[in-house]
Amino acid sequence: MSQDRTQSPSAIQLLLVDDEEAVLRSLKRLFRATGYDIYTTTSGEDALKLLAQRPIDIIISDMRMPGMSGAEFLAHAAKEWPDTIRMVLTGYADLNKTISAINSGHIYRYFSKPWDEEDMRLSLHRAAEQVRLQSENRRLQSLTVQQNNELKSLNAELEVRVVARTSELEQTAAMLDSAYDELKDNYRHTVELLAHLTDLRYSATRGHGRRVAELAKLLAQKLDLDLHTIDNIRSAGFLHDIGKMVLPDELIKVPLSTLSDKDQQRVAKHPRLGEAALMGLPPLKDVAALIRAHHERFDGSGYPDGLVGDAIPLGARILAVAEDFDELCVGTLTKHAHSSDEAIDYLRKRSGSRYDPSVIEACIALKSELSKTREESGSALLCITTQDAEPGMVLVSNLVSSDGMLLLTTGYELNEAVIEKIKRMEHEDGSGYTLQVRLESGE
Repeated sequence: MSQDRTQSPSAIQLLLVDDEEAVLRSLKRLFRATGYDIYTTTSGEDALKLLAQRPIDIIISDMRMPGMSGAEFLAHAAKEWPDTIRMVLTGYADLNKTISAINSGHIYRYFSKPWDEEDMRLSLHRAAEQVRLQSENRRLQSLTVQQNNELKSLNAELEVRVVARTSELEQTAAMLDSAYDELKDNYRHTVELLAHLTDLRYSATRGHGRRVAELAKLLAQKLDLDLHTIDNIRSAGFLHDIGKMVLPDELIKVPLSTLSDKDQQRVAKHPRLGEAALMGLPPLKDVAALIRAHHERFDGSGYPDGLVGDAIPLGARILAVAEDFDELCVGTLTKHAHSSDEAIDYLRKRSGSRYDPSVIEACIALKSELSKTREESGSALLCITTQDAEPGMVLVSNLVSSDGMLLLTTGYELNEAVIEKIKRMEHEDGSGYTLQVRLESGE
Protein backbone atom coordinates (compact mmCIF):
# COMPACT_ATOMS: atom_id res chain seq x y z
CA MET A 1 0.00 0.00 0.00
CA SER A 2 1.48 3.33 -1.11
CA GLN A 3 1.17 6.29 1.21
CA ASP A 4 -0.04 9.51 -0.46
CA ARG A 5 1.52 12.58 1.15
CA THR A 6 0.25 15.09 -1.41
CA GLN A 7 -2.37 16.19 1.12
CA SER A 8 -0.28 15.39 4.32
CA PRO A 9 1.30 17.89 6.71
CA SER A 10 4.65 19.33 5.62
CA ALA A 11 6.50 17.97 8.70
CA ILE A 12 8.30 14.64 8.27
CA GLN A 13 6.50 11.76 10.01
CA LEU A 14 9.12 9.67 11.87
CA LEU A 15 8.40 6.30 13.53
CA LEU A 16 10.84 4.89 16.09
CA VAL A 17 10.48 1.22 16.97
CA ASP A 18 12.42 -0.36 19.85
CA ASP A 19 11.48 -2.57 22.75
CA GLU A 20 13.67 -0.49 25.11
CA GLU A 21 12.08 2.73 26.36
CA ALA A 22 15.52 4.23 27.09
CA VAL A 23 16.56 3.86 23.46
CA LEU A 24 13.34 5.49 22.33
CA ARG A 25 13.88 8.44 24.67
CA SER A 26 17.47 8.86 23.44
CA LEU A 27 16.33 8.88 19.81
CA LYS A 28 13.49 11.32 20.48
CA ARG A 29 15.91 13.63 22.25
CA LEU A 30 18.32 13.38 19.30
CA PHE A 31 15.66 14.37 16.72
CA ARG A 32 13.69 16.81 18.88
CA ALA A 33 15.25 19.89 17.23
CA THR A 34 14.50 18.66 13.68
CA GLY A 35 10.82 19.58 13.78
CA TYR A 36 9.77 16.07 12.78
CA ASP A 37 6.51 14.55 14.05
CA ILE A 38 7.84 11.62 16.10
CA TYR A 39 5.90 8.45 16.95
CA THR A 40 7.18 5.51 19.02
CA THR A 41 6.19 1.90 19.50
CA THR A 42 7.84 -0.91 21.44
CA SER A 43 7.01 -3.74 19.02
CA GLY A 44 6.71 -4.53 15.36
CA GLU A 45 3.04 -5.48 15.80
CA ASP A 46 2.16 -2.11 17.27
CA ALA A 47 4.18 -0.37 14.56
CA LEU A 48 2.17 -2.12 11.82
CA LYS A 49 -1.08 -1.00 13.45
CA LEU A 50 0.16 2.59 13.54
CA LEU A 51 1.29 2.42 9.89
CA ALA A 52 -2.20 1.27 8.93
CA GLN A 53 -3.70 4.35 10.64
CA ARG A 54 -1.51 7.20 9.37
CA PRO A 55 1.18 7.93 6.77
CA ILE A 56 4.76 7.56 7.99
CA ASP A 57 7.74 8.83 6.00
CA ILE A 58 10.72 7.30 7.82
CA ILE A 59 11.03 4.24 10.08
CA ILE A 60 13.97 3.55 12.37
CA SER A 61 13.62 0.10 13.91
CA ASP A 62 15.73 -1.97 16.22
CA MET A 63 16.75 -5.30 14.71
CA ARG A 64 16.37 -7.45 17.81
CA MET A 65 12.94 -7.29 19.47
CA PRO A 66 10.80 -9.90 21.20
CA GLY A 67 8.01 -11.36 19.13
CA MET A 68 8.25 -9.92 15.58
CA SER A 69 11.88 -9.15 14.82
CA GLY A 70 12.97 -5.92 13.21
CA ALA A 71 13.78 -7.76 9.94
CA GLU A 72 10.27 -9.27 9.80
CA PHE A 73 8.64 -5.95 10.59
CA LEU A 74 10.64 -4.04 7.97
CA ALA A 75 10.01 -6.69 5.30
CA HIS A 76 6.28 -6.46 5.98
CA ALA A 77 6.43 -2.63 5.93
CA ALA A 78 8.34 -2.71 2.60
CA LYS A 79 5.59 -4.82 1.07
CA GLU A 80 2.66 -2.75 2.32
CA TRP A 81 4.19 0.76 2.32
CA PRO A 82 7.01 0.70 -0.25
CA ASP A 83 7.43 4.50 -0.28
CA THR A 84 8.36 4.61 3.40
CA ILE A 85 12.11 4.95 3.98
CA ARG A 86 13.31 2.21 6.31
CA MET A 87 16.41 2.30 8.61
CA VAL A 88 17.61 -0.22 11.12
CA LEU A 89 19.54 -0.20 14.40
CA THR A 90 21.73 -3.23 14.89
CA GLY A 91 24.53 -4.63 17.01
CA TYR A 92 27.59 -6.37 15.66
CA ALA A 93 26.21 -9.73 16.64
CA ASP A 94 23.15 -9.13 14.44
CA LEU A 95 25.18 -8.36 11.27
CA ASN A 96 24.02 -11.44 9.34
CA LYS A 97 20.38 -10.74 10.19
CA THR A 98 20.92 -7.12 9.20
CA ILE A 99 22.18 -8.15 5.78
CA SER A 100 19.07 -10.32 5.39
CA ALA A 101 16.87 -7.41 6.47
CA ILE A 102 18.58 -5.14 3.95
CA ASN A 103 17.79 -7.64 1.18
CA SER A 104 14.19 -8.42 2.18
CA GLY A 105 13.19 -5.06 3.63
CA HIS A 106 15.06 -2.81 1.20
CA ILE A 107 16.76 -0.92 4.00
CA TYR A 108 17.87 2.62 3.20
CA ARG A 109 20.54 2.73 5.96
CA TYR A 110 21.58 0.84 9.04
CA PHE A 111 23.27 2.15 12.18
CA SER A 112 25.43 0.14 14.50
CA LYS A 113 24.95 0.45 18.22
CA PRO A 114 26.16 2.62 19.80
CA TRP A 115 25.38 5.05 16.94
CA ASP A 116 27.17 8.24 15.92
CA GLU A 117 24.64 10.98 16.61
CA GLU A 118 25.94 13.39 13.94
CA ASP A 119 26.00 10.63 11.34
CA MET A 120 22.45 9.62 12.27
CA ARG A 121 21.18 13.21 12.14
CA LEU A 122 22.81 13.75 8.75
CA SER A 123 21.45 10.47 7.35
CA LEU A 124 17.98 11.27 8.60
CA HIS A 125 18.21 14.74 7.09
CA ARG A 126 19.11 13.23 3.70
CA ALA A 127 16.27 10.72 4.02
CA ALA A 128 13.87 13.58 4.84
CA GLU A 129 15.01 15.46 1.72
CA GLN A 130 14.37 12.36 -0.34
CA VAL A 131 10.90 12.10 1.17
CA ARG A 132 10.19 15.70 0.28
CA LEU A 133 11.50 15.23 -3.28
CA GLN A 134 9.38 12.10 -3.72
CA SER A 135 6.35 13.91 -2.32
CA GLU A 136 6.90 16.89 -4.63
CA ASN A 137 7.39 14.52 -7.56
CA ARG A 138 4.11 12.76 -6.78
CA ARG A 139 2.40 16.12 -6.37
CA LEU A 140 3.68 17.31 -9.74
CA GLN A 141 2.74 14.03 -11.40
CA SER A 142 -0.72 14.26 -9.91
CA LEU A 143 -0.99 17.89 -11.02
CA THR A 144 0.20 16.92 -14.51
CA VAL A 145 -2.40 14.18 -14.76
CA GLN A 146 -5.09 16.55 -13.50
CA GLN A 147 -4.07 19.26 -15.95
CA ASN A 148 -3.84 16.75 -18.79
CA ASN A 149 -7.33 15.54 -17.99
CA GLU A 150 -8.58 19.12 -17.82
CA LEU A 151 -6.82 19.86 -21.11
CA LYS A 152 -8.40 16.81 -22.74
CA SER A 153 -11.76 17.92 -21.42
CA LEU A 154 -11.20 21.46 -22.68
CA ASN A 155 -10.03 20.16 -26.06
CA ALA A 156 -13.07 17.94 -26.33
CA GLU A 157 -15.31 20.84 -25.35
CA LEU A 158 -13.45 23.11 -27.78
CA GLU A 159 -13.90 20.59 -30.58
CA VAL A 160 -17.62 20.46 -29.85
CA ARG A 161 -17.77 24.26 -29.82
CA VAL A 162 -15.72 24.49 -33.01
CA VAL A 163 -18.01 21.98 -34.73
CA ALA A 164 -21.07 23.85 -33.47
CA ARG A 165 -19.60 27.23 -34.43
CA THR A 166 -18.54 25.92 -37.83
CA SER A 167 -22.04 24.62 -38.37
CA GLU A 168 -23.46 28.01 -37.35
CA LEU A 169 -21.07 29.81 -39.70
CA GLU A 170 -21.91 27.43 -42.53
CA GLN A 171 -25.62 28.00 -41.93
CA THR A 172 -25.05 31.76 -41.76
CA ALA A 173 -22.95 31.66 -44.92
CA ALA A 174 -25.64 29.60 -46.67
CA MET A 175 -28.30 32.07 -45.52
CA LEU A 176 -26.17 35.00 -46.71
CA ASP A 177 -25.53 33.28 -50.03
CA SER A 178 -29.24 32.61 -50.37
CA ALA A 179 -30.09 36.19 -49.41
CA TYR A 180 -27.46 37.50 -51.82
CA ASP A 181 -28.78 35.29 -54.63
CA GLU A 182 -32.30 36.44 -53.84
CA LEU A 183 -31.11 40.05 -53.83
CA LYS A 184 -29.42 39.57 -57.21
CA ASP A 185 -32.56 37.92 -58.57
CA ASN A 186 -34.69 40.79 -57.27
CA TYR A 187 -32.22 43.25 -58.79
CA ARG A 188 -32.39 41.50 -62.18
CA HIS A 189 -36.16 41.26 -61.99
CA THR A 190 -36.39 44.98 -61.17
CA VAL A 191 -34.14 45.86 -64.10
CA GLU A 192 -36.11 43.65 -66.48
CA LEU A 193 -39.41 45.02 -65.18
CA LEU A 194 -38.24 48.57 -65.85
CA ALA A 195 -37.10 47.48 -69.31
CA HIS A 196 -40.50 45.88 -69.91
CA LEU A 197 -42.24 49.12 -68.93
CA THR A 198 -40.04 50.94 -71.44
CA ASP A 199 -41.04 48.40 -74.08
CA LEU A 200 -44.71 49.05 -73.33
CA ARG A 201 -44.09 52.76 -73.91
CA TYR A 202 -42.20 52.14 -77.15
CA SER A 203 -43.87 49.10 -78.74
CA ALA A 204 -42.39 49.56 -82.22
CA THR A 205 -39.13 47.94 -81.15
CA ARG A 206 -40.46 45.31 -78.77
CA GLY A 207 -37.56 43.50 -77.08
CA HIS A 208 -34.99 46.15 -78.08
CA GLY A 209 -33.72 46.56 -74.52
CA ARG A 210 -33.24 42.83 -74.00
CA ARG A 211 -31.45 42.42 -77.34
CA VAL A 212 -29.13 45.34 -76.61
CA ALA A 213 -28.45 43.95 -73.12
CA GLU A 214 -27.53 40.50 -74.39
CA LEU A 215 -25.32 41.79 -77.23
CA ALA A 216 -23.61 44.24 -74.87
CA LYS A 217 -22.99 41.39 -72.45
CA LEU A 218 -21.39 39.27 -75.21
CA LEU A 219 -19.18 42.18 -76.28
CA ALA A 220 -18.11 42.82 -72.68
CA GLN A 221 -17.22 39.14 -72.29
CA LYS A 222 -15.30 39.28 -75.56
CA LEU A 223 -13.29 42.20 -74.13
CA ASP A 224 -12.51 40.13 -70.96
CA LEU A 225 -14.21 42.48 -68.51
CA ASP A 226 -14.91 41.39 -64.93
CA LEU A 227 -18.27 39.91 -63.94
CA HIS A 228 -19.44 42.94 -61.95
CA THR A 229 -18.76 45.28 -64.87
CA ILE A 230 -20.48 42.88 -67.28
CA ASP A 231 -23.57 42.81 -65.04
CA ASN A 232 -23.66 46.62 -64.97
CA ILE A 233 -23.33 46.81 -68.75
CA ARG A 234 -26.10 44.24 -69.23
CA SER A 235 -28.39 46.17 -66.85
CA ALA A 236 -27.60 49.41 -68.66
CA GLY A 237 -28.51 47.66 -71.92
CA PHE A 238 -31.93 46.82 -70.55
CA LEU A 239 -32.52 50.38 -69.30
CA HIS A 240 -30.61 52.56 -71.76
CA ASP A 241 -33.83 54.05 -73.22
CA ILE A 242 -35.69 54.53 -69.93
CA GLY A 243 -35.32 58.29 -70.34
CA LYS A 244 -37.51 58.15 -73.48
CA MET A 245 -40.55 57.31 -71.37
CA VAL A 246 -41.18 61.03 -70.76
CA LEU A 247 -40.89 61.95 -74.45
CA PRO A 248 -44.00 62.29 -76.69
CA ASP A 249 -44.91 59.49 -79.10
CA GLU A 250 -44.12 61.53 -82.21
CA LEU A 251 -40.46 61.67 -81.14
CA ILE A 252 -39.85 58.05 -80.24
CA LYS A 253 -41.87 56.13 -82.83
CA VAL A 254 -39.97 57.31 -85.92
CA PRO A 255 -36.31 56.94 -86.98
CA LEU A 256 -34.09 59.59 -85.41
CA SER A 257 -32.69 60.55 -88.83
CA THR A 258 -36.14 61.67 -90.00
CA LEU A 259 -36.59 64.19 -87.17
CA SER A 260 -35.88 67.91 -87.39
CA ASP A 261 -32.84 69.32 -85.66
CA LYS A 262 -35.04 70.73 -82.91
CA ASP A 263 -36.76 67.41 -82.30
CA GLN A 264 -33.44 65.57 -82.38
CA GLN A 265 -32.25 67.92 -79.64
CA ARG A 266 -35.30 67.03 -77.59
CA VAL A 267 -34.61 63.30 -78.05
CA ALA A 268 -30.97 63.93 -77.14
CA LYS A 269 -32.08 64.72 -73.59
CA HIS A 270 -33.09 61.12 -72.87
CA PRO A 271 -29.61 59.94 -71.63
CA ARG A 272 -29.67 62.61 -68.90
CA LEU A 273 -33.33 61.87 -68.17
CA GLY A 274 -32.49 58.17 -67.87
CA GLU A 275 -29.67 58.89 -65.41
CA ALA A 276 -31.97 61.11 -63.35
CA ALA A 277 -34.68 58.43 -63.27
CA LEU A 278 -32.25 56.02 -61.60
CA MET A 279 -30.62 58.46 -59.15
CA GLY A 280 -32.84 57.26 -56.30
CA LEU A 281 -31.59 53.65 -56.66
CA PRO A 282 -28.04 53.41 -55.20
CA PRO A 283 -27.38 49.90 -56.63
CA LEU A 284 -27.92 51.37 -60.11
CA LYS A 285 -25.51 54.32 -59.68
CA ASP A 286 -22.89 52.86 -62.05
CA VAL A 287 -25.60 51.73 -64.46
CA ALA A 288 -27.00 55.28 -64.53
CA ALA A 289 -23.55 56.65 -65.44
CA LEU A 290 -23.36 54.26 -68.43
CA ILE A 291 -26.85 55.29 -69.56
CA ARG A 292 -25.88 58.97 -69.47
CA ALA A 293 -22.85 58.33 -71.69
CA HIS A 294 -24.18 55.76 -74.17
CA HIS A 295 -24.74 58.40 -76.90
CA GLU A 296 -21.26 59.90 -76.56
CA ARG A 297 -19.17 59.45 -79.71
CA PHE A 298 -15.54 58.38 -79.88
CA ASP A 299 -14.56 61.57 -81.76
CA GLY A 300 -16.33 63.83 -79.25
CA SER A 301 -19.36 64.62 -81.44
CA GLY A 302 -21.85 62.85 -79.17
CA TYR A 303 -24.04 64.03 -76.32
CA PRO A 304 -24.79 65.09 -73.58
CA ASP A 305 -21.21 65.90 -72.46
CA GLY A 306 -19.14 65.73 -75.67
CA LEU A 307 -16.70 63.21 -74.16
CA VAL A 308 -13.82 61.97 -76.34
CA GLY A 309 -12.17 58.54 -76.64
CA ASP A 310 -11.26 56.82 -73.38
CA ALA A 311 -12.97 59.57 -71.38
CA ILE A 312 -16.19 57.78 -72.33
CA PRO A 313 -16.82 54.82 -69.96
CA LEU A 314 -16.01 51.57 -71.77
CA GLY A 315 -19.44 50.19 -70.88
CA ALA A 316 -21.06 53.16 -72.64
CA ARG A 317 -18.88 52.62 -75.73
CA ILE A 318 -20.06 49.00 -75.78
CA LEU A 319 -23.70 50.05 -75.42
CA ALA A 320 -23.37 52.46 -78.36
CA VAL A 321 -22.32 49.63 -80.67
CA ALA A 322 -24.91 47.16 -79.33
CA GLU A 323 -27.77 49.66 -79.55
CA ASP A 324 -26.97 50.87 -83.07
CA PHE A 325 -26.50 47.32 -84.34
CA ASP A 326 -29.97 46.34 -83.13
CA GLU A 327 -31.59 49.54 -84.42
CA LEU A 328 -29.95 49.01 -87.81
CA CYS A 329 -31.37 45.47 -87.95
CA VAL A 330 -34.93 46.55 -87.07
CA GLY A 331 -34.85 49.81 -89.09
CA THR A 332 -35.22 52.45 -86.36
CA LEU A 333 -31.79 54.06 -86.75
CA THR A 334 -32.23 54.61 -90.50
CA LYS A 335 -35.24 54.53 -92.83
CA HIS A 336 -35.01 50.79 -93.53
CA ALA A 337 -33.89 47.58 -91.82
CA HIS A 338 -30.43 46.15 -92.51
CA SER A 339 -29.16 42.61 -92.56
CA SER A 340 -26.59 41.75 -89.90
CA ASP A 341 -23.80 41.93 -92.50
CA GLU A 342 -24.99 45.35 -93.61
CA ALA A 343 -25.21 46.49 -89.99
CA ILE A 344 -21.64 45.32 -89.33
CA ASP A 345 -20.45 47.17 -92.46
CA TYR A 346 -22.22 50.33 -91.24
CA LEU A 347 -20.49 50.11 -87.87
CA ARG A 348 -17.07 49.33 -89.36
CA LYS A 349 -17.17 52.44 -91.60
CA ARG A 350 -17.69 54.62 -88.53
CA SER A 351 -15.00 52.97 -86.37
CA GLY A 352 -12.75 55.61 -84.81
CA SER A 353 -15.26 58.39 -85.32
CA ARG A 354 -18.64 57.29 -83.98
CA TYR A 355 -17.46 54.08 -82.29
CA ASP A 356 -14.49 52.78 -80.30
CA PRO A 357 -12.32 50.72 -82.72
CA SER A 358 -11.63 48.07 -80.05
CA VAL A 359 -15.37 47.49 -79.53
CA ILE A 360 -15.95 47.31 -83.30
CA GLU A 361 -13.17 44.71 -83.58
CA ALA A 362 -14.81 42.71 -80.78
CA CYS A 363 -18.19 42.98 -82.55
CA ILE A 364 -16.74 41.75 -85.86
CA ALA A 365 -14.95 38.88 -84.12
CA LEU A 366 -18.10 37.98 -82.20
CA LYS A 367 -20.20 37.90 -85.39
CA SER A 368 -17.58 35.71 -87.06
CA GLU A 369 -17.64 33.28 -84.13
CA LEU A 370 -21.44 33.19 -84.08
CA SER A 371 -21.56 32.66 -87.86
CA LYS A 372 -19.11 29.78 -87.53
CA THR A 373 -21.16 28.29 -84.70
CA ARG A 374 -24.34 28.59 -86.77
CA GLU A 375 -22.64 26.95 -89.75
CA GLU A 376 -21.42 24.09 -87.57
CA SER A 377 -24.81 23.68 -85.88
CA GLY A 378 -26.76 24.16 -89.14
CA SER A 379 -28.79 27.15 -87.89
CA ALA A 380 -29.01 30.89 -88.47
CA LEU A 381 -30.25 33.79 -86.30
CA LEU A 382 -32.63 36.28 -87.92
CA CYS A 383 -34.52 39.41 -86.89
CA ILE A 384 -37.73 39.38 -88.97
CA THR A 385 -41.28 40.71 -89.24
CA THR A 386 -44.34 38.46 -89.11
CA GLN A 387 -44.56 38.61 -92.92
CA ASP A 388 -41.20 36.82 -93.17
CA ALA A 389 -42.03 34.20 -90.52
CA GLU A 390 -41.94 30.59 -91.72
CA PRO A 391 -42.73 27.21 -90.15
CA GLY A 392 -39.69 25.67 -88.45
CA MET A 393 -38.27 28.93 -87.19
CA VAL A 394 -37.54 28.93 -83.41
CA LEU A 395 -37.94 32.01 -81.20
CA VAL A 396 -34.76 33.10 -79.43
CA SER A 397 -36.58 35.75 -77.33
CA ASN A 398 -40.07 36.12 -75.90
CA LEU A 399 -42.76 37.61 -78.14
CA VAL A 400 -44.83 40.19 -76.24
CA SER A 401 -47.86 42.18 -77.43
CA SER A 402 -48.04 45.97 -77.28
CA ASP A 403 -50.08 45.77 -74.06
CA GLY A 404 -47.44 43.65 -72.37
CA MET A 405 -49.06 40.23 -72.78
CA LEU A 406 -46.64 37.35 -73.28
CA LEU A 407 -47.62 35.67 -76.56
CA LEU A 408 -44.85 33.14 -77.13
CA THR A 409 -41.84 32.13 -75.06
CA THR A 410 -38.22 31.67 -76.04
CA GLY A 411 -37.66 28.30 -77.72
CA TYR A 412 -41.12 28.05 -79.31
CA GLU A 413 -41.06 26.54 -82.84
CA LEU A 414 -43.37 28.35 -85.25
CA ASN A 415 -45.94 26.58 -87.41
CA GLU A 416 -48.44 27.83 -89.99
CA ALA A 417 -51.39 28.06 -87.56
CA VAL A 418 -49.38 30.05 -85.00
CA ILE A 419 -47.97 32.39 -87.65
CA GLU A 420 -51.48 33.19 -88.94
CA LYS A 421 -52.68 33.79 -85.38
CA ILE A 422 -49.78 36.17 -84.70
CA LYS A 423 -50.59 38.11 -87.88
CA ARG A 424 -54.25 38.49 -86.82
CA MET A 425 -53.24 39.68 -83.37
CA GLU A 426 -50.74 42.08 -84.91
CA HIS A 427 -53.50 43.51 -87.12
CA GLU A 428 -55.85 43.83 -84.14
CA ASP A 429 -53.11 45.38 -82.06
CA GLY A 430 -52.35 47.99 -84.70
CA SER A 431 -48.56 47.63 -84.34
CA GLY A 432 -45.89 45.55 -86.01
CA TYR A 433 -44.13 42.69 -84.21
CA THR A 434 -40.42 41.97 -84.61
CA LEU A 435 -39.41 38.35 -84.09
CA GLN A 436 -35.95 37.09 -83.25
CA VAL A 437 -35.72 33.53 -84.56
CA ARG A 438 -33.33 30.72 -85.24
CA LEU A 439 -33.74 28.96 -88.60
CA GLU A 440 -32.59 25.36 -88.72
CA SER A 441 -30.88 24.41 -92.01
CA GLY A 442 -32.92 22.25 -94.33
CA GLU A 443 -36.17 23.59 -92.94
